[in-house]
Amino acid sequence: MPGKISWLIENKVIILQYIGDVTIEEIQKVADYGNPIISGASAPLVHVIVDETQMTDHPKNVLQGVKAMNTTLSNPKLGWLYFVSIPSEVISFVTKMVLSAARTRYRVVDTLEEAKAALMEADSTLPDLDAMDFATDTILLYEINGDNVTDFQ
Repeated sequence: MPGKISWLIENKVIILQYIGDVTIEEIQKVADYGNPIISGASAPLVHVIVDETQMTDHPKNVLQGVKAMNTTLSNPKLGWLYFVSIPSEVISFVTKMVLSAARTRYRVVDTLEEAKAALMEADSTLPDLDAMDFATDTILLYEINGDNVTDFQ
């Protein structure tokens, strides 16, 4: 199960979880399903937490991965983008360079707790995220595994 898309706070904060071995095609599919969620949200900006803590293998071509996410990165409703636990220093460095060039508001953090703290600092309109459990307080929208997409809406 390489990808899950969930609301942490409906219309305000999305969690993208990558689990196991993830391919460029799965990143593209997550973007294809995630971007309309951001565009259709009632909030002016939607923040995204990209949780890579359970990712065991990732695409080696970071530029191709970022290109797969291009429609999301250029979405005018995209707020802050937080990458949690990028699995390699090289990938982290290249990701930061590409996101900076794309003029995306982003941070790379080591833990979900750091992502919560940074997000609350960036957006004072959010409720206390420390009280929320990412495992139980999310609203699952999609699970993506290769060509299989399960819709939970």
